[in-house]
Amino acid sequence: MTFKSLVPTGVSRVAGVARRAAFGLLLCCCATNALAAPLTGLTRITSTPIFGGSPTVTSDTAYVSVSSEAPGVWAVTDSGSVFTPAPLSPAAPISSLTRVTEANDGHLYYAVNYGIDTSGLFGGAALYSLSNPSFVPVVWGGDVTHGGVRRDLVGAGTVDDFIGGGSPVFLLPNGEVSPMELPDGSAGAVYSATPNGYAIGSAVVPMTIGNAPAVWDPEGRFRFVETAGSPVSIRDRADGQGVNIGLFSGFDIIYGDQPPIELRGPNSDFPYSGFPIVTEGDFVVVAPELGNDYYAFYPGIIPGTTDRMRPLLEVFPQLSALDNLVVSGATSMGGNVYLTIRAADGLYLFGAPDPSLIPEPTTAALCCGLLVGASLRSRARA
Repeated sequence: MTFKSLVPTGVSRVAGVARRAAFGLLLCCCATNALAAPLTGLTRITSTPIFGGSPTVTSDTAYVSVSSEAPGVWAVTDSGSVFTPAPLSPAAPISSLTRVTEANDGHLYYAVNYGIDTSGLFGGAALYSLSNPSFVPVVWGGDVTHGGVRRDLVGAGTVDDFIGGGSPVFLLPNGEVSPMELPDGSAGAVYSATPNGYAIGSAVVPMTIGNAPAVWDPEGRFRFVETAGSPVSIRDRADGQGVNIGLFSGFDIIYGDQPPIELRGPNSDFPYSGFPIVTEGDFVVVAPELGNDYYAFYPGIIPGTTDRMRPLLEVFPQLSALDNLVVSGATSMGGNVYLTIRAADGLYLFGAPDPSLIPEPTTAALCCGLLVGASLRSRARA
């Protein structure tokens, strides 16, 4: 028997009100106590309206990788932003940067992918450090694309042979590569990898010509994802229970080892078509396939439902101050959610308490709420 079947409709409504009130209280506390919760609210990183990747947040700094315009990494604090340009290649332009990783040695690292060089070949990839001046950059030549840096500085990526398709590989700190697992006769590619060593991408389904989403674990073991769609995002779960995955087309999200959830609009029985950006917790930002209607999701964001989304501006009304906003990254850390947002007047970082962590009111609290409501109604009638 579910909780919903045991609680009257009035109690359910009070639960929703109580959750919203608690979330509003947390937002107010955030605004008045910056030291306790750094980087909350809206922080403009740069006045140039560019796209930024998902932030990596330490105790008081967020690091945002930028691949377009001037590629590099922004370090964002409550007092301002500092830009570190990505090292250029003399022969090839920069095509992308990975997310910043805080490694086991306490330093910060990221990888740069270089595009087609002057000879018509890919320029390879390189690993750099933001904080360790003694670190010697590691270079992987050839048709290599880096998907993400692990905490031990091993990367996951792809070697493309242009004929049989790609091969997923470990990118080792000595500049060599080591193969990851694939089904016999298959080809595949890594799109993104996490600090704990999980990777997501796609692989050819054996005996077919079709691709399906795939995941590799830190040892390189392979499995197909148990639902259709194109991989959009992957994050290590903060509770240690595997990874969260967001998929487009099938429009599913997967929390750890749980069954996929097919997301739907607030008032629709039809699956919603969009791009789910997962975080390390249960909070998800859903970018639209078309238009600018962003949604937020976590189970129960609309009370009594497990697959319904809610408009992002209802969850975070502060974002209504931005024109033409595009959410390009999300993460959760230390009880907060952080979003990277491109707006008409620049690139922003937004931080707020993670609403998926606010507990449901207890039964006693719900009853108290009902009694208070009844008392107020009695006084109004009097």
